[in-house]
Order: sequence, then C-alpha cells, then structure tokens
Amino acid sequence: MSRRITRGFRRHAFAKARLAYKRKGISNHDLSRLSGVGENTLRRWQSGEVLPTIDKLSATLAVLGVPVGQVVVIPAEKRTLGDLRILAGFTQPQLAKAAGMSTTALSMLERGGTPLTEQRAQALAPLLGVSADDIHVAWQRARDRPPGTPA
Repeated sequence: MSRRITRGFRRHAFAKARLAYKRKGISNHDLSRLSGVGENTLRRWQSGEVLPTIDKLSATLAVLGVPVGQVVVIPAEKRTLGDLRILAGFTQPQLAKAAGMSTTALSMLERGGTPLTEQRAQALAPLLGVSADDIHVAWQRARDRPPGTPA
C-alpha cells in the first residue's frame, strides 16, 4: 500500500507554513538537512507536482513546528481510520507496531474489511489522539463507503 497522502493535502497551506519559517531564517537547505527530505522533493510538494508521504511530511512539519492537521485538511465528519492515522503523523507500519498488531491487520481495519474490536479501538485511540468512539465511527465510515471508493 502506498504511503502517499491522497486526501486532504493542501499544498498552499504547506507553502504558507514553509514561507513563515523561511522568514525566520530556515532556508530550504536547512529544512532539507534537518528533516531528511530532499530540497527538490520539498519544491515538488509546494508546486503540487507530487503528494508527500506521511513519514516525510511529518518529519518536515516537525522541524517547522507545524501540526499535520494544518496542511492535511479532512473534515471531522468525513474522517476514516486511515485519515486519523495520517493526521496523527503515522505510517501504517509505525501505527501497527505501536498498537501491537500487524500492518496487514491495521490495513484491513482501515478498509473496514475486518471487525473492529473494543480492545483494538482502545489501543488505537490514545495513539491517534481521539476517543475509542471516534475510532469506531471512523472505522464505520470506511466500512460503509460505496464500492470503489478509497478508504
């Protein structure tokens, strides 16, 4: 499964955050060096040529002191479990490991393909910074989505 953020990335919000820190003296070179993300990649995100992966975006935003939710905007009433993961700055393998499950199990939950147990909801909630009820609602959205719609 791709780690690219496919929903909600706002390149203009990223460019605006980047510009604010450029004025504070963080050059593209410094941001690249500190985040481990290539300068060309940063420019391509800003231009909209490519979408970022969550791990690289999280690293970059951490350097800038900007929360993921400032540049990835998904209305609360439309968020799926995968969206909650992205907003918390996790890749699937990172979240799966932190929650004590396999990446495959998390992937299936994100797609609504397997039942969500209360135990798993309780494990995911603090990691994602939401309630267990929010986890259930987000999982149900993925489960109820129309055929062919990405989770």
